[in-house]
This record gives sequence, C-alpha cells and structure tokens, in this order.
Amino acid sequence: MNARRTGSVVAVCLLALGAGSGCTAKYKKELDERNRELRTVREERDDLRAQVDELKAKERLYLDQLAALKNADGAKPLAAAAPDPLQSRTEEKARAIAEELKDTGVETDLRDGRIVLTVPSSITFSSGKADLTEKGKAALRKVAAALKAQYASGKIWVEGHTDNEPIKRSKFRTNRALSLARAGAVSDFLTKESGIPDRRIIQAGHGEWGPIADNGSAAGREKNRRVELLLDREG
Repeated sequence: MNARRTGSVVAVCLLALGAGSGCTAKYKKELDERNRELRTVREERDDLRAQVDELKAKERLYLDQLAALKNADGAKPLAAAAPDPLQSRTEEKARAIAEELKDTGVETDLRDGRIVLTVPSSITFSSGKADLTEKGKAALRKVAAALKAQYASGKIWVEGHTDNEPIKRSKFRTNRALSLARAGAVSDFLTKESGIPDRRIIQAGHGEWGPIADNGSAAGREKNRRVELLLDREG
C-alpha cells in the first residue's frame, strides 16, 4: 500500500471514531436527563402516596368521631342511683342520737355506713384506771337512753382504745389489757345499770393499735384514749 492510500484510510478511521464519540456523549446526556425526570416522577409519586395515606387516616378519625357522636345522641341517659333506704334510716338515727348527746362530750359519726359513738376517756376514766367516773356514768346514761330510743335491737360493738404511752402506774400490765377493761366497764354499765340486753353487746380491746390521731402530741394521745360504740346497720 502506497503512502497516499494509507493516509486516506487513517483519515477515514479518525473521522469515524470522532463521530462515534459524539454519538455516545449525546446518548449519555439524554439518558441522564431521562433518569433525572424519572427520579422526579418517583419523588412526586411518593409524595402523593403520603398525602393519600394522611387523608385516609383523617377520614377514619372523622368517621370514628361521627359514630361516637351518633352513639352519644342515641344513648339513653343513665338512671340516677336509687337511694338506699337502709342508709337513709341510719343517717336519720345518727342525727337523732347526736342531738340527744350534744351536751355530753360523746361524739356521733358515720363510718362505713355505721353509726359510731366515741366516748373520750377524759370524761369516763382516770389515768391508768378502768373505773367509770361520775361524769362518765352521767354521759353513758344519756347514751343508753339514746340507744333505746333510736337503736333498739341491733348489735353494739364496745371497743376500747388507748394511746401508745407505756403503762407506768397501773394494775394493768399492757395497754391492750387496759383498753379491754375499759370496754368491759362501759358494757357492764350499759347492761347492768341501763337495761340494755347483754346479748347485744360485743367487746374488744385494741390497746394502742387503733389510733385516730398522732400519738406524737399530747392532744393526739388524748384523742386516741377512748371507747367506741359501733352500731350495726341492721339495727
């Protein structure tokens, strides 16, 4: 092959190679552009799906609220609880007993649906003793009269309580023994002196284990020294 022909072939090859590179660059540019468009479309599609999901959630919430409102509108109002005749009678008895005992120092309360009469030891017993004072006997006579008038048949729980101070000068070795003796003294007065049937009386001595006030103060200890009369509801 002569030199002239060889140069022509080289020129043609170079021209073809240049044209091929131009075509490749063009196609690559178009492909990149289409990929960008595709990514944009996919992102828009994902945004639309998220919006649809949000709208569906709002729709469900709206339907639930609508159903709740319909149920509330159609629901019947709750009937008022019927009054408890037994409790009403108990409250009436408590008020009547409190009126009869208002000047005695005996407190009248309701506790768990039961009438509770609290007789403080300050008016019934001397310190460390279980013998009723004259003031205590006078108070218990009025208690017995009130019970006969307002509570003629039910059980009467007579329960003694003390503070937590150790026994020092007393024939009783423990506070529980003292509290039980005081409950017994009140029970005996109600049955033997005031005519309340013995079969209605139940006695208990709690000692210091049933405080109603803080034993850390003198006022609290005084409040804890007491005899309680708990009346059964069926009385």
